[in-house]
Formats: sequence, C-alpha cells, structure tokens
Amino acid sequence: MCVHCTKRGLTLTTGFFIAAMTGNGALGLVVLPEEVFRERREAFKAAFHSASDQSMKGYTYDVPMLVATLNDMPTVNEPVVVNVDAGFFLGPADPVAVARMLKERCPDVRLIVLVGSDDEPDVTPGVRESLGRFESAWRAL
Repeated sequence: MCVHCTKRGLTLTTGFFIAAMTGNGALGLVVLPEEVFRERREAFKAAFHSASDQSMKGYTYDVPMLVATLNDMPTVNEPVVVNVDAGFFLGPADPVAVARMLKERCPDVRLIVLVGSDDEPDVTPGVRESLGRFESAWRAL
C-alpha cells in the first residue's frame, strides 16, 4: 500500500503515526541518499538513542525508527513503514533499482509513504517523475 503526501513536513508524522495507530508497522524506515545521511549524521547522533556511521535508531510516535542509506541498510525481517521522499532521486539513483533493493532488504513492507516535496524548490517535476517510476516499479514487484 502506498500513501502520497505532497509536503516534506508530512513525511514522518503522517506515515509513522499511521503505522502506530493501525499496527501496520513494527518499524519505521527512512532511507536517505549517502550525501544527505553524511550531512545530517551529527544531528541524528544527537537525536537518536543508537547511532553509528551507517544507521541511526530512535522512536517516532512510539514506533521504532531506523534511518540509513540504501547501501548500508540491514535486512529488516519485521513489518515496516517506509518513507520515500522525491528528493531521494535528486542524485543518480535509479528508481527501479531502488525499488528492487528495498524489496530485497525489507520483504514485509506494510506501507510506503511517498512524499512529493512540492514545497521544495530543488525537487523538480522530473525528480517527482522518478518517484512515480519508483512507485510503479514497487507495485510490479
């Protein structure tokens, strides 16, 4: 199941709140591009109870949350709610390859929150099209 949000501000609060209230996710997962993860690493370390150079763990709405890069993300065999922001595709990420890798690493995705980031000027219509290609690829898996 996929839920669409248009603004970055709805990302965590919407998806993880839905997970907590419906019981559809034991874990919230945010996958970030390598460069964004590196930029935010120190802020994450201050906000999360468990932090390493590869991933951060904490809680949102009493739902355990994991923040990681796609390449460093461990295999998660429990139910997850995944946040995918259009901004993820600002770089060279291939939407079809991202969908496949995510499915391999997270076989029990209960909900994907797709965030179009309409309020972000650097997220162009072409970048949002990549988010749409990700969704199509995910649904085809």
